[in-house]
Amino acid sequence: MHRISIFAILLFWSISIAQTDFAELPRTPSAGDFNNHSALKVIKIIDGRTITVQNNSGKQIVYLRGIQTGLDRNQQEYSSQAYVYLTNLLMGEWIYLSDSITDVNDANITTAYVYRAPDGLFVNAEMIRQGYAKLVLNASDKYAGILAKFQGIAQSAQKGIWSLAKQAIPARTSNNTADNPNNIVAGQPEPNVANLDQIVYVTRTGKRYHKMNCEHISKSKTAISLKEARLKGYTPCHVCKPPQ
Repeated sequence: MHRISIFAILLFWSISIAQTDFAELPRTPSAGDFNNHSALKVIKIIDGRTITVQNNSGKQIVYLRGIQTGLDRNQQEYSSQAYVYLTNLLMGEWIYLSDSITDVNDANITTAYVYRAPDGLFVNAEMIRQGYAKLVLNASDKYAGILAKFQGIAQSAQKGIWSLAKQAIPARTSNNTADNPNNIVAGQPEPNVANLDQIVYVTRTGKRYHKMNCEHISKSKTAISLKEARLKGYTPCHVCKPPQ
């Protein structure tokens, strides 16, 4: 009787697997699609969606296309976790870039899909699948559907930032200064909090951080995250007024 029960369970499991529509599972290009591409080495992780790679002409900053981390004040914790996770995925690794878009103001900055060279891991998708990033692609993008499926997986499992989905910020109900030290008017949204993943620029000798096109930075400008700039003691430029 015991053997019959085990057989029945195995039969049910086999039927369930057979009925699974694997065509519906997210699929991404493999590393084999990059046989004619040059691999680039990751030499720095700037934040949860930005890396620096070494190419033939020097260093290049790469934004992971279609994703964003730390979108609001409740998700800043996961912004830091995204940085750690991306570091574990890519630091010192070789990667391929796909569908790159070069910044019109700086040829050393590009936005792209990133694939880890040894195993073909689609890094943009992995960041979304593990709940470290949100999808910010137009629906017309060729990978929007694939990445939306990965985001659905993360949402269903309440991973990372999606574990906060049901946690609402308490509403302000008082205009009394004692109860409301930030003097936020009841019924009005709270002030915007700067995204610490944003990229700002510093120079070798200056003590302030700037926007990319600020008149006070030279060609020697270095891109770092706002979080890193703060930690290093840089203060915002009074001219270009970068995020604070």
